[in-house]
Amino acid sequence: MSRDPSNCQLVSVVVRSIGRPSINRALRSVEMQDYRYIEIVVVNARAKEHPPLPCDLTLPVSLVESHRDLNRPQAANVGLDQSRGSYIVFLDDDDFFDHDHVSSLLACLRDKPDHLVAYAGTRVLDEKDEIRSVLDLPFNRLALLKNNYIQIGAALFSAQLLAYGCRFDEDMLLFQDWDFWIQACRLTPFAFTGRITANWRAFSGGSGAGLGKNLNGANNVAYTRKIHEKWAALRSRLTEKYKYAVGRGLGLLSKARSHDAQKWIAVAKSIESGKLPSD
Repeated sequence: MSRDPSNCQLVSVVVRSIGRPSINRALRSVEMQDYRYIEIVVVNARAKEHPPLPCDLTLPVSLVESHRDLNRPQAANVGLDQSRGSYIVFLDDDDFFDHDHVSSLLACLRDKPDHLVAYAGTRVLDEKDEIRSVLDLPFNRLALLKNNYIQIGAALFSAQLLAYGCRFDEDMLLFQDWDFWIQACRLTPFAFTGRITANWRAFSGGSGAGLGKNLNGANNVAYTRKIHEKWAALRSRLTEKYKYAVGRGLGLLSKARSHDAQKWIAVAKSIESGKLPSD
């Protein structure tokens, strides 16, 4: 499969839904994308039948009825299984994209064909859709192993990740997207667009991973610990490699061997960027 995100490659936008009215705004933000080769996959995460979707959408839409209650990672995996696109991006049913979100992510991957994931910055919005903060950190794999700074709707990834075994951990009732990004960062560097084109309505919803009423502090602590425990060996291995490379580089610099030192500094940067494999 070619990794060049040209205009002939289908992008699947997966929307996990519990039937909230806010899904209409989310879907219309997909409809407004300036990249048009898109399919929308709505996964009904409730046993109850989903309310009708807007009938005036011109992009192809499929509604996947599970006929049972699904937790968030289960619904995400159903969405992966039902996607036909070469590239996949998630959109929660209360969030929305800027009109050029998909096209700018694809352009970023076109410029970096050895990357399988691209992500954008994200506005963190309150109940009135006013900006409270922004998530716009450049990629650093070691930082990602400590904290999540990539909102689920911010990233577009190649479907090749699924062939490599990336799935949502159905035991991660919180932060399953963070866990998915860590799985991916073992396989590929992430490209950062440097633009802010995703919008996270962090104060709405009921995941407990947001802000305000959508914040469950105890669950946040528990699942952060669970993520850290799951990936402790990877974090330790990469951290030790990074410290060793930096130490060798600094040691060589102190001996005025700058050419050799730069090689080790480059190794350290590759560990951070994800260009050096994790194993």
